[in-house]
Amino acid sequence: MIEPGRKYAQAGSGYRYGFNGKEKDPNITGEDYDFGGRIYDGRLGRWLSVDRFLAKYPSLSTYSFAANGPIYFTDHDGNVITDPSGKEIKFTEVNGTLVFSNNADVYAQIYIATMYKTEMGKTYLKKLQDDTRKIAFINPPQGWSVDENGSSTSFGEVEEKKIVDAYIKREKVFKEYIAAADAVQKTSVESKKFDIAVKAFDQKELEYQKSLETYDKLVAEKYKWDESKGVSVQNDQNADLYIMVSSGFHMAGSSPQEKTANSIYFTNTILKCIKGEASYTDAFKYIKIPELINTLVEEAFHTQQKEFNYYKPELVPGTNKYKQGASIDHDDRAHEIEAQHEAKKAQNEYENKKDGG
Repeated sequence: MIEPGRKYAQAGSGYRYGFNGKEKDPNITGEDYDFGGRIYDGRLGRWLSVDRFLAKYPSLSTYSFAANGPIYFTDHDGNVITDPSGKEIKFTEVNGTLVFSNNADVYAQIYIATMYKTEMGKTYLKKLQDDTRKIAFINPPQGWSVDENGSSTSFGEVEEKKIVDAYIKREKVFKEYIAAADAVQKTSVESKKFDIAVKAFDQKELEYQKSLETYDKLVAEKYKWDESKGVSVQNDQNADLYIMVSSGFHMAGSSPQEKTANSIYFTNTILKCIKGEASYTDAFKYIKIPELINTLVEEAFHTQQKEFNYYKPELVPGTNKYKQGASIDHDDRAHEIEAQHEAKKAQNEYENKKDGG
């Protein structure tokens, strides 16, 4: 509905907004409103194009507004980036700074705001928002992508949400399993509590084994080989995704000592943000922004790729089909080269803008 005193007026008279506070676009029917994702026809109470998320709402008309219930529901622009629970993160620019909805944690705020610093970053944010899958920015869970020394081995990574969630559950159950084993060792065999401790241990052992099997199964089934193209493709094209970025790789500083110090300052700033004592913008002074932009755009690009070149394709004699050959080194994979090229363009854009180029 139009608020009192806020009626659309012709060009030159000031106010350009009307229904639901959206800008009026008179170029098609004369009664249209631009919602961002689609154009709304005010004459019919319908969209002028189909819903990009039509697969998620098979029971609704692809042209209907607010699920045909505008009294009870609102329909914004249809664009979504989510928190880990799948709830939409909303953000808007106010005086050059992004302001976020309360469900956006500080890492998501930093990563989204960093991408917003370049036009390429904004373009890829829009692609994430327009995606029919739910895509969330998160800091990698503890222990993810670490070497034998406990150090992280990945700048950034895109992974299916269900795989990361299964990993987190596996690690949680493993800790409980170890605690149950310790309880058995610390309980005397003659104690009445011994049998209880043993039963608890047996139960946790079963839970841990099941969590292992679930995680391994999801990882094994993530990709399938397309023998007609000689590439790997995702089995579940509709799987929700996490974009995970290791902030520790992007600390400012010209020496290891300076980077370590900035990492400590960055962590303290994150804790202050969680307590409401600081803003996400305070963290930027400790980050190498160009490198972080590079990583974020590369991972955002990966979310849009459909084919992955993990193995060399070998033509099967007498056919037009391919079988998996040897594994291809990470930096030689075509999909990685393509993503890195795009990421470098985004980094160059930021550096040129910063230098006044």
